Amino acid sequence: MGSDNEYDSTGKGSEQVSLMDGTSMKSIWRSILNLRSKEYIQIVVFFMLGGASVLLTKSIAKVVPLETTTKAFEFPAGIENNIGNFVSPLTKLDTAIYWHIPKASGSSMKNYYGCMGLVTASQVGLDGHEQDTSLQIVERFQGQKFVNVDTTKLEGIARAKKLGFAQSQWADIAFTPFPKNLADIFTPRHKGRFFALFRHPVDRAVSLFSHRSKASWEKKEGVYMPELQEIGLENYLKEEHGNFLVDNGGYMVSLILDKDRITPLTEADIRAAKEILRVKFLVGLTSRIEESVERFDRYFGWSNMREREQCGDKFIHGGKNVGSYKKLEEGSDIWNTIAEALAPDIQLYEYAVQLFEEQRQYFPNLSHSQVGDNVN
Repeated sequence: MGSDNEYDSTGKGSEQVSLMDGTSMKSIWRSILNLRSKEYIQIVVFFMLGGASVLLTKSIAKVVPLETTTKAFEFPAGIENNIGNFVSPLTKLDTAIYWHIPKASGSSMKNYYGCMGLVTASQVGLDGHEQDTSLQIVERFQGQKFVNVDTTKLEGIARAKKLGFAQSQWADIAFTPFPKNLADIFTPRHKGRFFALFRHPVDRAVSLFSHRSKASWEKKEGVYMPELQEIGLENYLKEEHGNFLVDNGGYMVSLILDKDRITPLTEADIRAAKEILRVKFLVGLTSRIEESVERFDRYFGWSNMREREQCGDKFIHGGKNVGSYKKLEEGSDIWNTIAEALAPDIQLYEYAVQLFEEQRQYFPNLSHSQVGDNVN
């Protein structure tokens, strides 16, 4: 994600917050009840006398099969308490949190939502405002609006917490590579809502290698590595130390669990990451980016924003902001070498693909033929 957005009518101010399609709460409950043929669902609804408040308690034993139908492990407290479940209705106090996985169309998403006029938090709003002692909305890039915090760095997340970022509700979307850490600054009242685009780990690794070998424009020390052009991908993979493409093979798994990237991951770690994805994430795929973005916008109530079509044409349709590099042939020796090294992340990615298909049931009026494929 490269740039970000403004505060607008995202549904936060309305009494009734729509889910996915602008449908009424009554329609949502009816749709959920219709799922009972496949899933065990228990719903208890308590209507408070004289009010519109609804207390919803529901357990969906299985949206996508795991080894058991019960929760496989205890979520980290921040994710358990401060992040809304995917299937639970949004409230006007919720804030969207986009997990920015490198080389998975994150910059396109930042540009798209910034173009649409949503207020965002990333790193952009901090420039020149590092010493601010209160939250502000600053303008950059032709009027795009940003909160003056940096949610892409751990120290920036700590500062955002100190300034009351979650409670302020000034941001429509917070972008971060650290979902667990950002979850910790939200509260059970002011919850975050996770969504993300996922890309096959082998494609992502090759794209990252290409980017770092050419990115002379990158300011962050250590990102631009021109020597990689001489070494080549195949030789680089043979290096045992400092290999940024591999480490423990679970970049995504490690980040979602807030683990270091060196310690080997266990099967329990992978199951835990899957469970967080299943319960807490609205899942998108870069290979189906148009359909994914359509789901995102319906879910968060952004479908009717005035600039949406124009911004989609500029940043989503046709795969904007995708670097040029030579893709590997799936099944080739080098592809298999990378795939073996990235086994934990490939397991999580394949589960994300499965979830993407399962979550289709929550978007009944969106057909694949309406949006088509767009492989990045």
